Order: sequence, then structure tokens, then C-alpha cells
Amino acid sequence: MWNQAPAVFALTEARSLTVAPKQSVRLLLEHHTILIVSAGFGSAQLVRRSTPVQLQYARMLVGSAGDAWELRSDPSEQLRAHLITYDAFQEQVPAPAGRRRLIQLPVQASRLPSWFAEIGEKEVSLARQLVMAAAAPARSRLDANVSTGRMLYELLDGIRDRFSSSAAPSDDKHAAIEGAVAYIERHYASKLTRAQVARIFGLSLKAFTSGLKEATGRSFVQFVNDIRVRRAKEQLLSTRRKLSEIAHRVGYKDEFYLSRKFKQTVGVAPSVYLKRPKTIASMDHAYTLDLLSLGISPAVALADPWLKCQYPHLLAVEGCHAIDWGWHRQERYNLLEAKSPDVIIHAELGGEDLDAFRKIAPVLQIPWKGIGWRDHFRMVADIVDQTREAERWLQHFGEKLEQAKEQLHRLLGPPATIAMFNIRESRMALYGSGYMGADLLYHSLALRPPDSMRGTGAEDCEWREMEMEELELLDADYMIVAVENSAGGRLRAQTVMRQAVWNNLRAVRNGHMFVVDMTKWYGYGPAAIELQLAELLDLLGKRDQKSK
Repeated sequence: MWNQAPAVFALTEARSLTVAPKQSVRLLLEHHTILIVSAGFGSAQLVRRSTPVQLQYARMLVGSAGDAWELRSDPSEQLRAHLITYDAFQEQVPAPAGRRRLIQLPVQASRLPSWFAEIGEKEVSLARQLVMAAAAPARSRLDANVSTGRMLYELLDGIRDRFSSSAAPSDDKHAAIEGAVAYIERHYASKLTRAQVARIFGLSLKAFTSGLKEATGRSFVQFVNDIRVRRAKEQLLSTRRKLSEIAHRVGYKDEFYLSRKFKQTVGVAPSVYLKRPKTIASMDHAYTLDLLSLGISPAVALADPWLKCQYPHLLAVEGCHAIDWGWHRQERYNLLEAKSPDVIIHAELGGEDLDAFRKIAPVLQIPWKGIGWRDHFRMVADIVDQTREAERWLQHFGEKLEQAKEQLHRLLGPPATIAMFNIRESRMALYGSGYMGADLLYHSLALRPPDSMRGTGAEDCEWREMEMEELELLDADYMIVAVENSAGGRLRAQTVMRQAVWNNLRAVRNGHMFVVDMTKWYGYGPAAIELQLAELLDLLGKRDQKSK
């Protein structure tokens, strides 16, 4: 429980911490300390006071002055974390003036099940922002102090709220069981006992046992094992780790015990499971693009309308249910439960969707940041055992690109520039890389961006937002304009295109401006980029025929 007396928190340090593979670091704490894991895997131990606990993304350690931590990374990868230390001061009671340093943690042991816990994406993001703000240059130190103070309070409040709602003992048995289920789902890799979890949530052993059975349909041991096996499936499908390492990560003592529990739950050994065909649910249009290009019909596919028209043989067939973003969350969950896929592919995010998906099937989270669409395509192909098909597709597409380059050289001429502009109801943006056809134009086809972008670093940015008075930056020889397919998007496009500065642009004056459907051109995957290439050649080819 958080201290209720007025308190002031003062940040003493916020920095990044990295532990190299196979290395360990010992920290002797001098202040209240929070460590939040941002990447990698490892373990932590309160020196001479606890057994090791597993560390991974979004796990947190809390400590105070005098504690000693030993952090150890996994053999295969480094462990990265945000380390935040602070002092907490409280008004003296009953003395009217002066402050004294608090001895207790802001989150006391009675509120936390142990000295470590699992948190959410919001807290990880706040910790990262806090570290960045603390590293601000001296000329902005005053602003940085104000900013870091606000972030520290926000971070501490977020941690307090999370554990106040999920781990506090409750007189309401139903709420306590819900909290216990959430706690087990987050701490499945730790050593858990019925008595320990029941005690944390203020329940008798009998009440906890019957309540968990009623809520999940499983006993405590069955429920924990089901979660561990599901997480083991995720790691088997998405990593090259040894079975012994996976066993350690999901909470089993060795690979033999994992194999036994896996076979009891799934019906086959892990090695057989890996080779067995699987039904896939794609819960992001980007993964749907990858799967369709591999000729795979997902059991559930989040897909834009144009994809349904382009791939009816895969999306409009029995066994595949194509949905769009208009579906409400609970509708998506109900459909997934009904379809019962073997695997759900989901974006690399936390939150409500991830928690709900993981109750239905193993979830594979594929990273996007810093990864081009070709490597992303290969990763998805590897998961579904279609690596050769992916390489064949990429080789064929590469041949198409070479032919297209020759054709565009004839149509445009070598010095021509082309702008990729996006108009939505909420904003306008000029794209330089990645999405909205920019990867196709500037990377794959090596076309030249507008002169205003080159040499400024803007061409390396995914996009830059633009105001009406900046439209002159679009002065290129050719322009592709992707308009949001909504009433608001179309209305804004009409408003923009009535402006004098717009009509004075070189591409507009010469009839070299082409309006395209944003849903097709936003796609950043093989099926979308292939279609973008075909549409680009068609638009420019028709324009060339008209000019003759």
C-alpha cells in the first residue's frame, strides 16, 4: 500500500543499463530504485535473500537503499533495462517543518507479491522517456528537470494503480479470482504455489481452489501448465532456442519435464508439433499480405476490402473468415474462439488484445521496428515453413522491378522527381521511406524524391507532416496522392486541390498528378507492393499514351 502522507519524490538518476551475454552485474542500491527490462532475457537475485527470478520485457524490480541485486543475462543475448533511482521525502509528523527520508518503498511488500513484478507497455514507455529526458543537454536542463519530475510521478502513479487494481486483497471473491488469474498469466515462469497466490489475494485455499476451477475450468496445476505449454509453443515457432532454454524460460526445470508436460497437453512431442501443419489467424493486415503472397489462406484474416477482391481464391473460400478494422474487439475475440486457430500472428505490442489472444491460442509477435518488408516476409514464411516459396516470390518480384526500372526510365527520363503525398481527414504528410508506396518508389525503383527533401535528411524519415502553406515543397515532376477513403479525407483533398499553390505545382500543371486509394498504397508487404507497382506502371503508361 502506498504511503498516504504528503510526499515529494526527487529523481537522482535515470539511465540505460546493459548486461552483455553470459555476464552478470551486481548493484548495491543507495536510493529507492526501479529497474524495468526493455529488451532481452536474464535473471535477477536479491543477494543472499531470494531465489533467482526470470527477467524479460516489461518485468520490473523494486528496491531500496541497502538492497543488493545481481543481474545476469542469458547466454545468447544481452539484457537491457531502464534504471531509475529516486529519493522520497515526507512531512514530519508531528513536527510542523522539515522533511525526513522515507525508509519504506512507495510500493510496499504487502502490495507486491515479491520484490519483482510484471508491468505494462505504458510504464515501459514512461521509463524510456524518463531516461531520454534525463540525458538532455545542459542548455535545456531546467526544462528537463521539470519534465523528468512529471514523468517520475506519472510512472510511480502507474505502478501504484496497476497493483492497486490487480494484486490488492479484496473482499469480493469474484474480483480476487480475476486478479489471481491475471497474476498467474503474468508470472507463469516463476515458482508458483496455490497457497502463495491465495495468500496474495486474501483468499482461503479452499475458496481460491474452487474459484479458479469455476473461472478457468482447470485446477491450479493444469492452468499453470497450460499457460507454460502455450508460451513454449510460441518460442518453438518463433525462435531457434534449444528446448532446454525454452524450458527454463517458461518455468520448467529442464527439457525432459517440458517434453512430458507438452505431450500430456498437446498430444505430441515438441518436435512433432513443429512439423505439423497449422491453421493461422492473422490479426494485422501486414501479416495477411505476407500469407497471401505465400498462397496461404488464414483461418481468420484482418484484410482491407481491396485484398478481398484481389485474392478471392484465398480470402473468399470456406475455412477463411476475412474481417476488417470495423469489427469490435469482442467480436474479434468471439470469432477467434469459434475458429480456434493453432497460432495467432499479432503485432509486437502489449495491451488488451495480446492478453485476450493468448487465452485463445499461442501468439507470435513479429517485430516491425528497423525491419524492412522483405525480411519481415521471410520471418513469416519461416514460421509457416514456406521459406523456399518466399525466396521464389522475391526473386520473381526482383525481375519485375528490373523490367519496371527500364520502362520508367523511358516514361519519365532519368532526372525526373516524384512525390508521395498522403491526405487524410486529420493530417497531410509527405512520405520519404517505408509505408505509403515510399519504399517502392525510392528504395525498390530508386526514383528521385522532390528536390526539397534531398540533402536535408527528410528523405530518410518515414514521413513528415505538412501544413497548407508548405505545399510548395511538393513541387516535383510527378506526384502520387493517396487519399483516405472517408468522407472527411475526400473533403479535405477537395479543399487542398482548390488552393492556388496546389494548382501551381509543376506536376499538377502538367497533368502528372495521380490520385490513388490510400488503403492499397499504405500497405507495406509483398501483396500490396506488387499491386502498387502494377498501378504505378498503369497510371504512367496511360499518361504517356495520352500525351502522344
